[in-house]
Amino acid sequence: DLEYMLDMERYSNPQLRITYNADQTTVDGETYNASASPYVRSGVEGLIMRDGAPKNLKGYIKSTEIDNWSCVASSTRQTEIPKGNDIIGYMQGSRYSDDKMPYWLEHHELTFDNGAWQLYDHEYERIKALEAMWFPREVNIRYRKDMVTAKPIDLCVGVCNKYGSTASNEGNLKLQLAHEGTWNIQDTVCVAHAGGAGPMCAHEFYIGGQFPHQNCYFPLHKYSGEGEFGIDTTKYGRIDIKTTTSSSVSTSANLQTVAEFVIPTGE
Repeated sequence: DLEYMLDMERYSNPQLRITYNADQTTVDGETYNASASPYVRSGVEGLIMRDGAPKNLKGYIKSTEIDNWSCVASSTRQTEIPKGNDIIGYMQGSRYSDDKMPYWLEHHELTFDNGAWQLYDHEYERIKALEAMWFPREVNIRYRKDMVTAKPIDLCVGVCNKYGSTASNEGNLKLQLAHEGTWNIQDTVCVAHAGGAGPMCAHEFYIGGQFPHQNCYFPLHKYSGEGEFGIDTTKYGRIDIKTTTSSSVSTSANLQTVAEFVIPTGE
């Protein structure tokens, strides 16, 4: 984007900060091995343009976590969107291993000025249809996972279109895809080994699907008539996101809301 990108020439010492916990083994319902001596790598990719750096940049897009909470069944979480900059959209996390996404987004709405009016008020089935319309391009994921026989893993996409893997153990026989429940969107895969229960082995997965099903993104510029870059938050007394969970939701997970703001050049 030659109008909205971070102009690094305006900063004397830009830094990337990564926070990690080597002792934590369970994240979003998935359990991993702990590393006694973690080694974190980072790198930078430069965008070099033939005609030089773009001029007169309008600003850049900043992603900010605006809420993080422990899930409670049959409850409504109200999250106020911070005022100040235009908001172009937000991502609502709905994440816990092997659990149905509609449990987390049974009902979802966006209200203005303490409920004076609503931009939208959706049940999950409507959100699912909108996601497919807004983001028609296939999501492709590639990652490595240690697996054991008959233990399912989450493929991290809704409506899986393709998948496969290479395994470190030649005794691996097959991968079996399963759709969760009647919603047809929580795709899991099980591995089988020759002779029954086999040892744990590493798999390199390549996956394609409709959308990252455990995170719903709401592009506000698709809803509002204020232009390409969403909503001017300073026009309203307050803007609230309301997310209602079902009675069946797991209370072992944390949910997150991440908003994307347009930050003017110089701020």
